[in-house]
Amino acid sequence: MVRIPSTFAVICLAAPLVLAADKSEAPKPTAPAEPPGMVALFNGKDLTGWEGDVRLWSFKDGVVRGETTKENAAKGNTFLIWRAGTPGDFELRLSFRIDHGNSGIQYRSKQVPAKEGDANQWVVSGYQAEVENTPGKVGFLYHERGRGYLCDVGNRVEIGEDGKPKVVGKLGDKDAIGATYKKSDWNDYVIIAKGNHLVHYLNGIQTVDLTDNDPKGGASSGILALQIHAGPPMDQAYLVAAFLCGIGPLAVGSCVFFSWLILRWDFLPLIGLLTIAGGIYSFAFGLFFLGKDLSLARRQGTAPGTLLRRSVLPACLLLLNFPVAGTYWVAACVIEARYTATVSNEASVPAESLVVQGGGVREEFGRLEPGERRTRGIYFEQDGELRIEGRVGDRRIEGLVEGYVARGQGGWASVRIRGDESVPVTTEGHGDD
Repeated sequence: MVRIPSTFAVICLAAPLVLAADKSEAPKPTAPAEPPGMVALFNGKDLTGWEGDVRLWSFKDGVVRGETTKENAAKGNTFLIWRAGTPGDFELRLSFRIDHGNSGIQYRSKQVPAKEGDANQWVVSGYQAEVENTPGKVGFLYHERGRGYLCDVGNRVEIGEDGKPKVVGKLGDKDAIGATYKKSDWNDYVIIAKGNHLVHYLNGIQTVDLTDNDPKGGASSGILALQIHAGPPMDQAYLVAAFLCGIGPLAVGSCVFFSWLILRWDFLPLIGLLTIAGGIYSFAFGLFFLGKDLSLARRQGTAPGTLLRRSVLPACLLLLNFPVAGTYWVAACVIEARYTATVSNEASVPAESLVVQGGGVREEFGRLEPGERRTRGIYFEQDGELRIEGRVGDRRIEGLVEGYVARGQGGWASVRIRGDESVPVTTEGHGDD
């Protein structure tokens, strides 16, 4: 048997039919033993006898490989078609491996005529055995460019003459059957078609059982083909994941940081710590995804130069978390050398021309209506005292916010303007002398 990722290797005509009984316990292998007389569909050297987009399909190290890249993307669902016949009743055996993306094995299918000028000349419609790196989904039966989902994993289905599928029994629990699938590793597929009865086995466990009585939608024979599903490049999925892991905390941290600069909220040290923690978290997960991508590429025989180019962008992005997080932390220390002053007017008349100044800087609070409260950040340029000045009615008010004299020792001040002439201004807060 030839192992082919996301594809099949050998076929047997007029093979015996073996059905699985209903089960209420953990699934057990029920696939029939491989019969004698199996016919190899590949010559073990190249794609002779098959036809498809040569940009996407290749034969290497004994396997058929379907691969899309950014430069060579699939232009819609495209197929590698076997040209040596149109099997009717058969038993198909193969081994496949898929790390991401979507694929399938077409049987009893037909090629859709291409229009003149179409880039994708290899479009197929018909029964499809699902190939996907998702336990509980791989193994179901689908009708490509036709009736859609026909039989889900774990079900026994009959399709009536009206073309509508109906679940008539269970083969077992979907999750239990899915648990027998080996993610990102080699798995064995057996597909048996006899008359209008179709069954799939995955690693010896029966996944679907379909009886198709639809005279219009069903098929008794047709071509075999292997699918590459349209979508993002299959070998780029982990690269994208690594990118997102890196950009996430950078974007969030940056938004919160600059929002703080505008709103003057006093929790920058906490933002610095959270950003650094996010950087470490994303670095760990991004490194994991990056390693998965490079490991997969190495197993697929990707050239060392390509591996290096593929790793540069996500690696640099992940490492960028640390200097950015460090910059946030330094900014936290530097910007903490400012004073956050809150002035509230508790008098019954407006307070006007309010100014908080000190350390070579001056912050105007302007006019505050009765009951109004306003907060400003004051960034000292030199050592000095923090003072409040202004007018309430016809009275001038002035006061020293004690303790705010040292540059670089930030704190907060709450200045309350009252109507009591004996205590026109009260201040409270903390800082260093």
